[in-house]
Amino acid sequence: MKKLFVTFAALLLLVSCGGNKPEPEPTEEQVCPEGAVDMGIVLPRLDKDGNPMKDADGNEITYKVFWAKSNLSEMGLCANEADYGDYYAWGAVQPYYAYGHSQDNPCTAWRNGKTSYDWDAYPWADGSYKKITKYCTNSEYWGGLGEMDGKTEFSDYNYADDPVRYVLHGKWRTPTDAEWVALRDGCQWQWKTKEDGYSHLGVLVTAGNGNSIFLPAASWWTSNHFDNVYDVFGYYWASTVHSTDPTASFCLTFDDRAIPCRSLIARHRGLSVRPVSE
Repeated sequence: MKKLFVTFAALLLLVSCGGNKPEPEPTEEQVCPEGAVDMGIVLPRLDKDGNPMKDADGNEITYKVFWAKSNLSEMGLCANEADYGDYYAWGAVQPYYAYGHSQDNPCTAWRNGKTSYDWDAYPWADGSYKKITKYCTNSEYWGGLGEMDGKTEFSDYNYADDPVRYVLHGKWRTPTDAEWVALRDGCQWQWKTKEDGYSHLGVLVTAGNGNSIFLPAASWWTSNHFDNVYDVFGYYWASTVHSTDPTASFCLTFDDRAIPCRSLIARHRGLSVRPVSE
């Protein structure tokens, strides 16, 4: 019960909400891949310790992140920008439910021995939030073999647990927490409805360069059911685990007020994923 309370408290807590600020120019040569949009998001390249990398002249190395036009499904990028796509627990490379039962057709059929989006089904915990077995930085929660790994990012394991890399390959991956924050702070967010021409409700995110992406309000999976707050709430995973509470990972959330917020949600929940590339 304690963890259930923490989960919903984290969901309701709007860790921070965005404004609007300019981005620097990238120092790397990059090409926007097919299926992605240049949203003008430029960030410093970080080393393994999280410090900005610099070139031989001492100048900070920066890169541009490109955002997919649609959500991730286990078959690839969704065909339509308003499609919900599939729902993933953090660090799980496949949905838990049976193939073909997503979006507007929530299922009761499970696969791979799964029965719910809960801790007993989560791949990186030994049946409990007190026994995290991978991506753990707090010994109070460590339940793995040997020494605690101290990892917080999919990149720490060469994206082996990233559903985006698993499905799309190449340079595609799940956005980091910092990349979601940059998109939140650097763009305008507007709520859109079917009257605006969208098959599902959600937010239109428009960059300063005029480019935009649409994020459907696709709800989430909790325990053994699909929460029916679709067309009201959107939840999108970041690739980043919280540094002191490894039971939770960062995500980007919004509701029908179109206010994007940096939030924390328990890793076993099933959320949407919007891929990025470099």
